[in-house]
Amino acid sequence: MTSNGVVRNGAEAKAKEVLELSQFVVTKIPETERPTPDFIVQKNGEQVLLEVTEKEPMEAFAQMLHQAKEEGSATLTREISSSNRLDGVIRAKAKQLESPVALNGFKVLWIAGTHADSEFMTEAIFRTLYGTVRVSAVPSLDMEEMAKVGIAVRYCFYYNRFTFYRARELDGVIFYGHGRGYVFVNPLGVRLKEFRVSEICSMFARAEGMRVVDPEVQHGELDMFLGLDVDRSDGRAKWQYLREKYGVLTSPLVENQFLGLMPVEIPD
Repeated sequence: MTSNGVVRNGAEAKAKEVLELSQFVVTKIPETERPTPDFIVQKNGEQVLLEVTEKEPMEAFAQMLHQAKEEGSATLTREISSSNRLDGVIRAKAKQLESPVALNGFKVLWIAGTHADSEFMTEAIFRTLYGTVRVSAVPSLDMEEMAKVGIAVRYCFYYNRFTFYRARELDGVIFYGHGRGYVFVNPLGVRLKEFRVSEICSMFARAEGMRVVDPEVQHGELDMFLGLDVDRSDGRAKWQYLREKYGVLTSPLVENQFLGLMPVEIPD
């Protein structure tokens, strides 16, 4: 166990490097017998308690790489959806931000994913944090009307159980991979108003390759939000809520990603 405030691994070192490039002061918190955050991050009088974790490629992706290496080729089909495993990881790490460190500040989790599966992981984290699904939407089942307007595909936030609902002390989650970074804002966070204008959100809004994800501010015209009081296990209740609020009939889509891999040797 490290107890002297030394950065332990590459994920922590990268987080520290990225933040210091934007003039944040990043201080390692010495470990104790009780779980503590990894860093105190400060700028212009603001403080952030930052926990850093590294997420390896999804197991199915790693298996595809191994099969391609062993057999010369491999394919992978997997569902694009929220992840119970990611939900568990994020909520467990969030508890380390409930530390005895006597500081007030934003509570942020940094997830590092600097690997070839980072694009898929970004989508999985997005859907897990906000319970997001894509749904087909039509104004009615009248065939003539459907022929005129077609079937729309719309994002629906909070459709499934979602991490931010159960981790309201967490102000945001950062995912960083392959030079791209996202800060996902917790719409139910106890410091939401302040976090939206914080130095760390400003950094992600300005820096190249970075982005702030805040659906309730940035949502498109066709995006929908399921009410928080709706039972997420009751498909009929969700359907009824969306019909009454948005005037459309909906059905959640099952989305899949297909990958194929064949290693190619480059001649010397």
